[in-house]
Amino acid sequence: MWSGAMHARVRPWAGAENRAFLLIGAAHDPLLETSGVPPVPKWLDTIRAWGYTSVRTNAVSQALADTLATAGFTIAQDLVLLRRDHDATPAFGIPRDARPRLLRRVRDQAVDLIDLDGVAFGDTWAIDHAMLEDALAATTVSRVFVDRRDDVLQGFIIAGLTARTGYIQRLAVHPSVRRSGVGSRLLARALQWTDKRGATHTVVNTEADNAAALALYDKFGFEPMSERLRVMERDL
Repeated sequence: MWSGAMHARVRPWAGAENRAFLLIGAAHDPLLETSGVPPVPKWLDTIRAWGYTSVRTNAVSQALADTLATAGFTIAQDLVLLRRDHDATPAFGIPRDARPRLLRRVRDQAVDLIDLDGVAFGDTWAIDHAMLEDALAATTVSRVFVDRRDDVLQGFIIAGLTARTGYIQRLAVHPSVRRSGVGSRLLARALQWTDKRGATHTVVNTEADNAAALALYDKFGFEPMSERLRVMERDL
């Protein structure tokens, strides 16, 4: 669905075939108003015509969230943006026998990643194959690191790099091993990779009320940015 400088794609939301996933291009841009006002009512008419009964967006800037709110959308997720500057090479001292491994054939093990993600995030926010592909393709370069014990996947992280900015795209840890250091090891490994690839800083977003995630990122030197992101939704 095209509208001048902005475009949107629609596909089913993971695990909810009647809910549309509205992916809006340039949705993170805080200067979105310079691109013009998107034709949201026309988008909604199209989504209804395709048989969906509700719609949820990708994470969007506050400017776009305000525009969507005027069309009846409400906030489904309030996301904090965090940033860690790479003032020096990160040295986290991961034990060699506990070092997360680079997953070289990601698509061959996509089912394992998606299954663990579903357990970690629940039905509402779990990713599917299409979302996994989006996360891998969202940056110029991406890597997946995994933590396994006795050949059982305990957690994974998707890290990316575009220009000099590193991104933490997804961090999932099995509930049975939370607070055991898995998340810390994965995050440390991802930061070492983004630093080695030349990032001057790494950014991540997480839910504003996710105290455990906020504490983890704070421990690694991430600080809140002024921008916020929103996932918006509405019934049709």
